[in-house]
Amino acid sequence: MRLEALHLSNCGLGDTGTSRLCEVLAESFLPSLSRVYLPENNISWAARRVGDLLAAQKTISLLDVHWNFITGDGAVGLFEGLLANSSRDGSL
Repeated sequence: MRLEALHLSNCGLGDTGTSRLCEVLAESFLPSLSRVYLPENNISWAARRVGDLLAAQKTISLLDVHWNFITGDGAVGLFEGLLANSSRDGSL
C-alpha cells in the first residue's frame, strides 16, 4: 500500500494533533506521499511542525493549509520547511 495523499480537512486536529501527526509522518519512510491537505484545523504554532514535515519529506509537492491561524513562529517554521524542501530537490 502506498500513501500518496493525506486529506484531513476540518478534523479539529488543532496544534497538538497536527504536531503529533507531522512528527510521525516526518519520521516515516513515505516515498510516494506527494499531497497533504490540512485546511480548517485551527493550526497556529504547529505550522512549525508542518515545516519540519516538508523538510523531511521532499516528495511533497502540494500543501493545503488554508483557513488556519498561522502567524509568528509557526509561519516562520512553515517557510523554513518550504525553503528546505525546495533546496533539497523537493518539488514544493
